[in-house]
Amino acid sequence: MKSFKQCFMLLVMLMVGGVLLLPVGTGDLLYAQSVVGTWECPNVMTPWGLAHGKTILMPDGTFTKTVRCGEMMTWDKGTYTTGTGYIHYKIQDHEPKIYKGQQMHWPKEETSYFEFAGSDRIVSSNRDGGARVECYRVR
Repeated sequence: MKSFKQCFMLLVMLMVGGVLLLPVGTGDLLYAQSVVGTWECPNVMTPWGLAHGKTILMPDGTFTKTVRCGEMMTWDKGTYTTGTGYIHYKIQDHEPKIYKGQQMHWPKEETSYFEFAGSDRIVSSNRDGGARVECYRVR
């Protein structure tokens, strides 16, 4: 019969081994943990000029996003889900609601497709292969 100490050590070894093996999985939860953080996308060329974006992805599946371009700054927040190579946003609130006297219309959902180019760098693009944007995790 094994002693309590031997059983305890075996249990600890199994738990540590299990934790070390987790990163090889491809589950959505693990993938979501790998994109959590504050991401900045500087110097993005748009039809309206140079823009700067910042997205904060929280571990609980919520996000906030700001984009500045010229005199315009937009903000939205909501929830997100991830999968291999994409983040899907469900937008629950946004600003501005009115800009220069005009009602602003916002999408309720959007999906960003990306690939990791390093642990703290992603390259995002449209599905049609159009605009490519590099973003960096700053936190």
